[in-house]
Amino acid sequence: MDARPALLINGSDEILADHDAEAAKAHRSVERIVAIIAKLEADLAAARAKEKADADEEVFARAQAAQAEAKRLIEGRYARAAKDVAAVLEQLRVLQFDIDTANRILPAGAPRYGLEACRHRNPDPPVFQIEHRKIFVNQQGTEFTTCVTENGKLPGGMHVEFRDVEVIASPERVWTQKLPLVEAVVLPGLRPGDLDFWSAIQ
Repeated sequence: MDARPALLINGSDEILADHDAEAAKAHRSVERIVAIIAKLEADLAAARAKEKADADEEVFARAQAAQAEAKRLIEGRYARAAKDVAAVLEQLRVLQFDIDTANRILPAGAPRYGLEACRHRNPDPPVFQIEHRKIFVNQQGTEFTTCVTENGKLPGGMHVEFRDVEVIASPERVWTQKLPLVEAVVLPGLRPGDLDFWSAIQ
């Protein structure tokens, strides 16, 4: 509680002046502390901003260096390598024409000419594995892999068994089409609009 009103009534001018001086001093101390805290917060925010800017600058510098190195690789090593590979693929395509011509007149069952990499190859055969799975079986012995429950319970006559079941280990591999080398390779040009060094359609 502020004692000044009571001092105005009962205190002397000297006592009131001392009180006011102490109050003013305390107020200045509070203002000084507030100012110091504001300055420290501003300095901290500036330091954090500089730290982030320095970190961002380091990231940007690495990105610029990576971009320059990628440009050097693409315009130098990739371009040379792509031209070399494209020349090999063109030779393979020309040779494959002669091989295909001979294969068309071979008798049925005769071994075909050509390299495996240059042929259309059948998808990989499925690979099977044994898994211990839950099976739903009805009264007739018919097996189901799924079952619709009724209020959380199996339908009448349906029960659960656990059996070893043969399943395809890698179903995604079964449908993998293996193209001939000359059709599977794409070597893009260096810039948008540039012709490919090599693509399946030449």
